[in-house]
Order: sequence, then C-alpha cells, then structure tokens
Amino acid sequence: AEVGGFWGAELKHAGFDAVIVEGKAKSPTYLWIHDGQAEIKNARHLWGKDIGESQELIRKELQDPTIRTAQIGPAGERLVRYACVVNDLKHSAGRTGMGAVMGSKNLKAIAAKGRERVKVADPEKIREMVTWFNENMPKLITGLHTYGTGNVIDAYAASGNLPYHNFRDGEFPNADAIDAKTVKNTVSIGMETCFACTVRCKKVVKIDGKQKVDPIYGGPEYETLASLGSDCGIDDLASICKGHELCQRHGLDTISAGAVIAFAMECFENGILTKKDT
Repeated sequence: AEVGGFWGAELKHAGFDAVIVEGKAKSPTYLWIHDGQAEIKNARHLWGKDIGESQELIRKELQDPTIRTAQIGPAGERLVRYACVVNDLKHSAGRTGMGAVMGSKNLKAIAAKGRERVKVADPEKIREMVTWFNENMPKLITGLHTYGTGNVIDAYAASGNLPYHNFRDGEFPNADAIDAKTVKNTVSIGMETCFACTVRCKKVVKIDGKQKVDPIYGGPEYETLASLGSDCGIDDLASICKGHELCQRHGLDTISAGAVIAFAMECFENGILTKKDT
C-alpha cells in the first residue's frame, strides 16, 4: 500500500506490487527491498529511535540518501494501539494501529529503492490525463491547494461540527486561531504533495520560537488541528504544531492521541483520574 507517501512508488519501481509479512522476527529487523531483491537486516541499533533518526541511520547504512521508508517509531515498538506506519516522515497510515502490528513482529521498517520503469498499458492516455490534471486541478480546488485541509474550521465551529472539550461542548470560541488560513499566514513554509498528486494540499510548518517545530515532519491536517486543538480546549497554534511533530516523531495517530488526551482531561476534571495517576 502506498499510503500517501513516495515509499509505494519506490516499491513499485523495485519490482513489487505489495509486501506481505508473516510471523515474527526473533530480534528487531528491517526489510530492505531493492531492484527485485529483498533482504532482512538487523535493526537493533534502530530500536527506540524516532522516525527521523531511524530513517537517517537506514539511509547512511545503505549509502543512499534517496531511499524511501515505511517505519514505526517508539509507539509501534511499545504496541500502542493507535501507533502508525509512517512513510517518508510525513505520510501516515494513521488508523487501526498498523504500527503496533509491525512492532509485534519486531519489524522496525521497510526500506525501498527501485530503478525499474513501470510499464503501463496506454502511456499516451496517461500523459494526457497528467497534463489535464496539472492544468486544471489547482484552479478547480483552490481552497485545498492553497490552504490544505482545515480551511473551513470556522464553519465547522458554527455548525457544532468541530470537536470541543472531548466532544462535550458546542461552539469553540477561538476557532479562527487554529484554522488552515492562520496556519498559512503564520507558520507555513510551503505546500507539498502525495505521490503523483497535483492537488498539493499537505502543509509544511516551521516554528523557531519557544515551541521549535521541525518542518521535516510536515504540518497538521484538519483532524490534527481539531483533535490536539479544539477537542483539548487549546487554541495555541504553536503548541498544536509541536504536538503534531511529536506524534510524527513517535509514530502516533494524531486523531486518537488528541481524543485520548481530551478524554483523560475530562476524567481528571471529574475526579476519575487524580494527580497521583498523572
């Protein structure tokens, strides 16, 4: 599965359509797929490393800075039920806990590199479609192309569709402080894309202030702005962006992480969780 990142494209260029992993390794390993071959490599030195650190180490070890990775962070290693598989630092298979499945197999990462051309049945039709999309999509979906997801958070807040205080309360009072327009105008340094997509709706943010945020992990989508933001009663954009970065680093699904935190906050308010518990 390509899951938004460029890893799947490398897998295809390496000669594989899919990867099925059965069983469990005796110790931490990673899978190295390249040009029709697959090798199992030792990953003891990667275990415990965050997403960025382990990708850097894999590329250094295999002596290729362009290798693509699908990997887990410490969350997947510890079998957190909402751990992600993260591709290329920014693209996450974020739901259903697939990161925990990889962790249960002692599989830290799947690295891919391919140089084969992908054969298609009708190259001319492909070129025609690509040209049309490149010329028309930015004009047809200006909002997504310019701001990404979350550019209508104010409308969600007004309609009661924006989660607030663990989905308990209604209109979030400062929604415009965390919407995609504010991201664009304050902390964004550009927009990126999933593989072969002309929409380019993926935010990239950088913050150098009190909350330093590394742009290599992209930026928060709507679900992250809502779950780590309004659902927790937070309207500080820098803190939300930092929360997003930390989830990416550790391989955590941002929606589930924010919802769990909001739930814990309400439990604390009601005395179900105590200071001793926290």
